[in-house]
Amino acid sequence: MIGVLTPLAAETAPPRRPRPAKVEPGAKPEPSAKAAARPRPTPPKPNPPKPSPPKPNPPKTSPPKPGPPRPSPTGVPAAAEREVSIERTTVRLPGGATLVVVPLPSATLLTVAVVEGSGFAADPAGRGGLSNLASRLGEAAPAERRGRLVAERGGLHTLSVGPDDVVSTYVLPPGELELALWLEHDRLSARATEPALIDALRAIAEDRATRPFERHRERLDGMAFQGLASYAHAPDGAADELIAIRADLVTGKLPARPPRAIAVVVAGPVSAAQVEEAARRHVGAVPAGTGSPPPSNLPEQTNQRAATTTDARAAAPSVAMAFTLSPTAVEADGPALELAAALLTSGQGSRVGRALVAEGLVERAHAHLERRRGPSLFRLEAHLTASADPVLVRERLERMFGDLAKGAPRPDELARAAQSLALEEARVLDDPSALATRLGRAALRGDPPSRWRLDRWRGVDGNAVARAVALHLSPIRRNVLEVRPEHPVAPPVAPTAGPARGSSAPGAAPPPSKTSGKARPKGTAKPGTNAKPSEKPGVGEKPGGATSRPNAKPAKKRGAP
Repeated sequence: MIGVLTPLAAETAPPRRPRPAKVEPGAKPEPSAKAAARPRPTPPKPNPPKPSPPKPNPPKTSPPKPGPPRPSPTGVPAAAEREVSIERTTVRLPGGATLVVVPLPSATLLTVAVVEGSGFAADPAGRGGLSNLASRLGEAAPAERRGRLVAERGGLHTLSVGPDDVVSTYVLPPGELELALWLEHDRLSARATEPALIDALRAIAEDRATRPFERHRERLDGMAFQGLASYAHAPDGAADELIAIRADLVTGKLPARPPRAIAVVVAGPVSAAQVEEAARRHVGAVPAGTGSPPPSNLPEQTNQRAATTTDARAAAPSVAMAFTLSPTAVEADGPALELAAALLTSGQGSRVGRALVAEGLVERAHAHLERRRGPSLFRLEAHLTASADPVLVRERLERMFGDLAKGAPRPDELARAAQSLALEEARVLDDPSALATRLGRAALRGDPPSRWRLDRWRGVDGNAVARAVALHLSPIRRNVLEVRPEHPVAPPVAPTAGPARGSSAPGAAPPPSKTSGKARPKGTAKPGTNAKPSEKPGVGEKPGGATSRPNAKPAKKRGAP
């Protein structure tokens, strides 16, 4: 049978492959239909970066130019400059007092400081405290009423009696100039009466209660100025001296206060003409003389002096040191000694701050050169923490003085100390009360300066500091006072871990047994008795080990008639 091609067979027959065309050598082959139909790969298009939102360009600013510093009440800039000038006007009043007016237009308060050039160093022998009492007298306004009048006007009055001068300072609203000058006229011209003397004694006691550490400072000064009675006695006077002053007053033997140098300084938003007119009316007729001569002839100290005392009001111990200096020593090495004080205690970077304060032994410390008209003092006071040992702190302080005398301080350490002194001086001049006191003391010595140099410590090198410490702050010139609290605070005890479970500490009572509180087996002894088990009590003993009384009647048996 011959097969016949049907359309189905034609459709299902496999397709024939086309024969490849002949390619002559050197000619490019033509692409086939399949290759032509195949999609050609296109090169990847570069993805452009997505545009980010434009950042706001801040306007270019140049560094701020140094402008004038903030205005201060006294006109002293905040940063320490090389020189500070103070505008002031000096007038001589009819009675001989010196009036200094410092206009401060930006000040909000008025400061009036009256400086008398005679302190407790001028007290006669056996009458210590006379200058302090006389400076607190007042007829129309005694010391107590004076403070009350100032407080009612929103002001403050302070009075300090030093070895060379008495400073009375008022800080009041600007319109109270007349009140301050009237109170000072009453105080300066008051006569000594017994009621006024009693009021002054009360004011001294109240002022002393606010300064509990002052009596320790006075004791240290007495040790340092041994042989110089004018500086060695206490400003308030001893009890027998005050009794003698009162007896002189009652019998009329108390001498009148001699005229002393007086300087009145007014600083604030006032004019010179206004102040001069008010001063002539109130204190212009007060007689003023010359200051008392400075004390001299201090015996040379050849050995260290030390003492220890207790204070019932002190909560923590303290260590204080003092070195006496002659006027010629202060004149020659004053800036170097001030640098030594700053190196020791000025700020956390000082030697005491880096060592004793950082270790928790000292709470605060301060050293400074206390200038006087006679012999001066280099003073260091360290207030310790409650648990610190004053003997250890004293040894560490003495070692610091020795290290400072052996080698010159580093240049960076010296520069930091000089900068701290300059800033401290600028702060003092920026305070109207401190400025008025300084101008008054300068007026008593002569014409007060109108310029202060704040860079006088920059010219002192480290070798000069070491030489000044070795020469003036040596161990044989040292005076030390240790103050200990009468009831010292016990150092905190660290908590200790308790004994492990099932164990007992040495010497502790053994834990109770599991049978405690239960009925004892028959024939056993009661705890705490010496009777052995199943042993009858001996003669004179009761059951349980207690001794019975002799000839005691036997106890009746239970149930017997």
